Amino acid sequence: MAAKPSVEHLLETLARSSPEDHRLDELPEDGARPDPSLRRRTMIPVLIALILICSFAAQGIFNVRSNIVVWATQTSTAPLEVRLGGGRWIPVERLQREDISSALRTLHDGDVLTVHRLEVRRRAASRWRQIIAGALGSELIVLRIDPSKANFATSFRNDFEPTTAVERLRETPGAVLALPANYFDRQGRPIGWVVHQSKERNRALDRWTGFFFVADGKPYFGPHSLLAEVRAEKRSITEAAQAFPSVMRDGVIFSYVRSEPERYFQGLDITYRSLAGVDAGGHPVMLLSGSGGGLNITEAALIARALGVEHATLLDGGTSLQYAIRESGFWYRFGSFNHTLELPGGRLGPVRSPVFIVASLAE
Repeated sequence: MAAKPSVEHLLETLARSSPEDHRLDELPEDGARPDPSLRRRTMIPVLIALILICSFAAQGIFNVRSNIVVWATQTSTAPLEVRLGGGRWIPVERLQREDISSALRTLHDGDVLTVHRLEVRRRAASRWRQIIAGALGSELIVLRIDPSKANFATSFRNDFEPTTAVERLRETPGAVLALPANYFDRQGRPIGWVVHQSKERNRALDRWTGFFFVADGKPYFGPHSLLAEVRAEKRSITEAAQAFPSVMRDGVIFSYVRSEPERYFQGLDITYRSLAGVDAGGHPVMLLSGSGGGLNITEAALIARALGVEHATLLDGGTSLQYAIRESGFWYRFGSFNHTLELPGGRLGPVRSPVFIVASLAE
């Protein structure tokens, strides 16, 4: 019987052997070694695919592209500019009615409403922020509605349970437009006046000056003085919502919009805005932030005036801004953040508001 090797002998043998003698992985039968570059080439497409999937998911969930642009420009003091026909840019302070037709790009021209895109830009406060904002772009959406073919109303769920613009469209027969009306408190309850089907559903606030209301079937948007005038005529108010601030009457922008923009509201903030008004012909006109379309209250009023708006008020905007449009196969939806984390629990849910203004097909 052969003698067993001693421990000292085994250690000496291991010390003399090369590292390759102890490899745990085995070579292929043909003796070829794996090509490290092949593994790298395989991983690159996988990483690119993962990045694209995450980017699309982030865009769909949080509207990242739009919010990056608003973030990049929100500290800027440069004026907002509108792109006219031929590629010329003009500050909104100089924008006139004769300019606006060449600036509007039609997205939809339907029987009830028309939808236009208005390309805008603002020079950012730093070079790299400007590169980001310029690459992603900014836009506003302009709606004009035929009041003879649409009925306007406030829309909400029982007990003002928060809901979304898409849900308001789905739950309202013939609806073509839904957008938030009143601001709301931390409990999700609407702030200010709400009337639906001639019944007051929420009390008015004396200090808030902007109103949407329907009198004898005709929609109005504007200041308290407009509402008081209609009431003095003993006309029936069947639908109403209250917001702030009102910004113009008879085509004249109120002085406090320019002189005291921070006194009653955050008027200088560059954020998502929702302005609703009526033109001289009684057509409702909405100016809404689109992707990257941050603007302050004065800029919103100036553009509305160039659009021919006579009376106007702002509605709930900022992180709450969302709207949905649907007519004759055309579908457009925007949400400033799309989703938010619901607490407690940390669940991901859509941004919601308690009260919406809905336009639906007239019967």
